Amino acid sequence: MNPNIPRFLTILFFVFLLLGAFQGKRLNYMRDSETFYRWVISTASLTRMGDSLEPDSSADIPEAMDDELFVELAEAAEALLPDYPVDEDYDLNPDGTPQSRLVRAVRQSSDDDIWAIIQEPEMLEIQATFHIYLDGDRIQSSGAQFSVSSLYGEASNVSGVGLTSMFFGFRKLAANFLWMQVDTFWHTGELHRMVPMMRTCVTFDPNFIDAYLLGAWHLAYNIPAKIEPTPEPLKEYFPKYGRRLGLREEWYYMGADFLRDGIRKNPRDYRLYFDLGYAIYEQKLGDHKNAIRYLDEARRHKHDRWVPRMLFRSLFLNRQYEDAIEGWDEYLQDFPGHDVGQRFLKINKGFLTDAIAEEAHECRVAAEKAMDEFSQLLRTASDNGDQDESARLNGEIQKASRFIAQMDARIVSETEIAFDIWISLLEDYDDPLARGRIARQEALTLKQQGRHIEAVAVLDLIRWDDLQFFDEASDLIIEIKEEGNIPLSVSERAQILRVEEAKPFINEDDLPMVIRRIDCEYMTDTV
Repeated sequence: MNPNIPRFLTILFFVFLLLGAFQGKRLNYMRDSETFYRWVISTASLTRMGDSLEPDSSADIPEAMDDELFVELAEAAEALLPDYPVDEDYDLNPDGTPQSRLVRAVRQSSDDDIWAIIQEPEMLEIQATFHIYLDGDRIQSSGAQFSVSSLYGEASNVSGVGLTSMFFGFRKLAANFLWMQVDTFWHTGELHRMVPMMRTCVTFDPNFIDAYLLGAWHLAYNIPAKIEPTPEPLKEYFPKYGRRLGLREEWYYMGADFLRDGIRKNPRDYRLYFDLGYAIYEQKLGDHKNAIRYLDEARRHKHDRWVPRMLFRSLFLNRQYEDAIEGWDEYLQDFPGHDVGQRFLKINKGFLTDAIAEEAHECRVAAEKAMDEFSQLLRTASDNGDQDESARLNGEIQKASRFIAQMDARIVSETEIAFDIWISLLEDYDDPLARGRIARQEALTLKQQGRHIEAVAVLDLIRWDDLQFFDEASDLIIEIKEEGNIPLSVSERAQILRVEEAKPFINEDDLPMVIRRIDCEYMTDTV
């Protein structure tokens, strides 16, 4: 037996051992760098969207350090990243200043630049601090932190080995089995067991997108489906959301929080932004502003062709008709002849012209009121023999008179344009919405002529044909009846009572968006 063979094998063994140790250390470094990189992407995305980095209510975190660490990170990145172009639609802070280079780099998907700077010596200390905070459960924006007590409440006394280490490389497989159990709990009505299991599932597999989507659907749709609405005076204020919520709305926001946790872990998957914007903010909460915010973000990422259509719908519902028209025009350039797009383009143009006509009428009324006030002041000035003031007031009266004539012409022209659009929609699509808008125009004309009973009759007939128009028509009927001293029905009196009860609890964010399209110096409301 050759005595050199054992020595050779021994040397070879130690060589492989050293290589393995080196490779293991490198793999650990790459894994830690990737974790830090993912946190940078997630936090920058949340910051650009204006989302809070504060701990989620479902997370058991002693003191989150995301904000402080991200500020330090962004300051260090300013000297390392190039000065990216500023897109005024996406890259500006609320005060109009450009967002940080790091935030712009993430939005513009400059991933190579981001990966390069986190390897720089200036970033190593920040990266080390990040991992210290992460190990101490003090980083929230990388996703909900996993602990047994966060799932089962403070009464849980489980400690020691974390559940996250139980399955090691089989966590995705475990997540699939857990999701099957979630489905079983749903069908057996064991909701108290389903919700914590959902959270466990996405903790084992943070990239399980379908679990986020279906889980949010359960939270915002299925669970609260049979919960009765809470009267406004009985709702409770939640500082986290800045809203007064009933039990049903609490579940809606739980679904929103669940999707936000998915966004933290998967900041570039459009489906999470889409469901948060459309399924929850638009459909459940009627929050058009936030719906637009998240649907616009969904459109930024690789998406299906129907995503921008839902964005344009929310723009329409938020009365941003010009933006919706611009969006549909661009969409029809990409998909010429798209029937739905052509229909909604006309609808937005019709609503825009209706809105301009109504604003012109409001401006006319305001100018008439101002002219009456000027006339009263003119009489006083004349009585006092103040010729200069009388001349000034005469000028103001003539100016208001000319403005009234302009508004009269604007009302006629915009009303005619809108009428032609609605007739076109009726001819092309037999659109019930168009019938409702034509009836609305007729009712408003009758109202201005003092024919209140006829106006009510027109609206009462059409509102049953177009359910999208029902609420607006019903509110307009109440307004016309009150103006014409027509007795209200029991349901109408109840609606007025509900509105009055809710008034003390309404904040500015709950009010519909008001956009002024006419330069009218006589309007005191310039919101």
